[in-house]
Amino acid sequence: MPEVSVILPTCDRPDLVGRALRSVLGQTDVDLEVLLVDSNHDAEPVRTNANVLDMLADDRVRLIEPDPRPFSAASARNAALPLVRGNWVSYLDDDDLYEPGKLAAQLELARESGKPLVLCGYTFVWPGGRQPRSPNQTNPVLREFVTIMVTNSFPPGCGLRCWCGVGGVGLDWRD
Repeated sequence: MPEVSVILPTCDRPDLVGRALRSVLGQTDVDLEVLLVDSNHDAEPVRTNANVLDMLADDRVRLIEPDPRPFSAASARNAALPLVRGNWVSYLDDDDLYEPGKLAAQLELARESGKPLVLCGYTFVWPGGRQPRSPNQTNPVLREFVTIMVTNSFPPGCGLRCWCGVGGVGLDWRD
């Protein structure tokens, strides 16, 4: 059984999904599975997308083709959630990337802290540069991160790379 199940929904972005999937499959020191959720409405089905064909042959990748196709990233994630086999669930959208070592660092932090939820930082990748963000109790970036995750709204021309800094999160989820 995999330790981490990564849910990766894709919708009509055939040129981006391969990059996102490659960033997950490139994670090291973690046993994982990827649930690649095909929500395409206008683009070709994922199973025929030349950008991912080689990766679909990887035993860690399971292609999920809900019928009917979900119309939102949230509903695509929800379609895959009952199918996960891992002890931990991680989400990645098709226009985002995981930094190398991200999942292993999060698992290490989860084990050390004993907490059921581990947040990570992220980096906006603009055409002209990078802008790292890291959530912590005294930083309003956590509020920004939660807003982004809930609204799935990013500034135009912005990409997102997810990373995790071990020992730097400092969140306490007690009442």
